[in-house]
Amino acid sequence: MLLIGTYTEKVSDEIVGKGEGIYFLSWDSQEGNANLKGHIPAVNVSYMAFAPTYQCLYTLEELPHARLPKLSVYKYNIKNEQTEYTLIDRQDINGGSPCHMDITENNNELAIACYTTGNAEIYSIDDLGKTKHIQSVTHIGQGPNRSRQESAHMHMALYQNEKLYLADLGTDSIKAYKKKGEKYVEAPEGEMKTVPGSGARHFVFHPSGNFAYVLGELTSEVFVFAKVGSGFKRIQTVELLPDSFKGMPSAAAIRIAKNGNYIYVSERTTSLITVLKTNPANGTLQIIQQLSSGGKTPRDININPTGNWLVVPNQDSDNIAIFRIDKDKGTVTIVRSIQNIRTPACLIWHED
Repeated sequence: MLLIGTYTEKVSDEIVGKGEGIYFLSWDSQEGNANLKGHIPAVNVSYMAFAPTYQCLYTLEELPHARLPKLSVYKYNIKNEQTEYTLIDRQDINGGSPCHMDITENNNELAIACYTTGNAEIYSIDDLGKTKHIQSVTHIGQGPNRSRQESAHMHMALYQNEKLYLADLGTDSIKAYKKKGEKYVEAPEGEMKTVPGSGARHFVFHPSGNFAYVLGELTSEVFVFAKVGSGFKRIQTVELLPDSFKGMPSAAAIRIAKNGNYIYVSERTTSLITVLKTNPANGTLQIIQQLSSGGKTPRDININPTGNWLVVPNQDSDNIAIFRIDKDKGTVTIVRSIQNIRTPACLIWHED
């Protein structure tokens, strides 16, 4: 099953939602095709996660703090050959503009990044898949870009190797946290600092755990970090835009192949997808392909579970572009586009 979250209301001058919530589509992994089955009414679903242990879908609402955004939990089921997502739980998110979430590998905990308020909200998950708020983590600081970095802006949460990592666009950093008792405390040795003004947005770890790749939204650069002792050292900066580019950079999403050999990045201003090859010895990157996203403003990208397909929700052209991945070369080729999925923001898969 392929799930696509959409913006349904105006978020800013750049994001004017026209979607209907969450679209769910049957997914053909052989052909890289999808067919619309229905939708779940929801508001500004900018990110989702699925917990296979409980067969539950977790969604957030990207809304201002004053509008009390919610974390919603839907139980997935097939009944009389019909796909159902039944709402079983809703919790307040104590932050503004929630924009990303992640679930631990054992499905017992969930973390949400809140952009405008610069905080992360952490929830436990019980045996039924329902959530309970257990902790808030707030960042304080700013960066040199006064129009975008006037304060901390949490943009991503990721669990990795018993740590919780939080990307902060406002302070150009990825901060690490580890459990001490029942609470998370900062682990300063795990922090990764990008170039001032770059705006750390999303990041991925190499499967070996020896390298990390951080995407700077405000400069459209990828920063490569190598593990040194218990921390990380920045070793390379890769520019994604040509020297002739004169606009406002706006990098969006970064994904890594399961084998760690290739990285995929989307850039919204140019509507480009960039493919980079990793050096297995030192983790450095080389650009091997750049091509159109198959639409306009690729807010997210994701690789399907088999690793054969890269799927791109193009926010401002209301379409989902599907690319075939050459697993040997890493390069991608567009094969089709699904139309009339309005203002798509994110997508995930889960098994039927």
